[in-house]
Amino acid sequence: MPAERRVGMDHEHHEWSPISTRGKLSWPNNAKVALCVIITLEHTEWEQPEGSFSADQAGGLGLRPFPDYPRFSHREYGHRVGIFRVLDALGRNGIKSTVAMDTQTAEGYPYLVKHCQDRGCEIIAHGVSGSQMISGEMSVEGETVFIRASMDAMKKATGSTPRGWFGTDYGESERTPDLLRQAGFDYVCDWANDEQPYPMRDGLVALPTMLEMD
Repeated sequence: MPAERRVGMDHEHHEWSPISTRGKLSWPNNAKVALCVIITLEHTEWEQPEGSFSADQAGGLGLRPFPDYPRFSHREYGHRVGIFRVLDALGRNGIKSTVAMDTQTAEGYPYLVKHCQDRGCEIIAHGVSGSQMISGEMSVEGETVFIRASMDAMKKATGSTPRGWFGTDYGESERTPDLLRQAGFDYVCDWANDEQPYPMRDGLVALPTMLEMD
């Protein structure tokens, strides 16, 4: 049976809304520009956990050597140096950022949690690790546990429940937005299809990111 074709998207997560049909968007305090700066802090494991999923390497490259010191040391730069330099630069310009932090970073680098909180950053959930992402191959139960584990770990590490979700490598299944809302999240940053926040189904809000700058 052929797929039903209609105007808009091939899913029910949000309405079709070209920017040319929208009214004027007003920001708080009559601001002319709104910018959301998101910094990702993710820990990458030495070996891919059994049963987990990760994004293929860009360019279709083959398997990397093990141990892959160049890749892992490059990743670690963000935790050792990068985050401090970026937050200092933003702070000098009066910009507060959002930090998307995964479970393993929150549990293994508590000083980074405190450093981000001391600088007024909002910390949102970013999955379990940089080498584990949500996939459509996961079961409903497995994905639910994955989301809940990240949410609970961030609550324990920061003392507050995260309002936002930014999946590892933007990974989602067809049911992820529904599961995020059921878990209690208010917004998701995985959808890079707009320049303005927009409502998704059942009250979840999409906060688009610039994929080209990630």
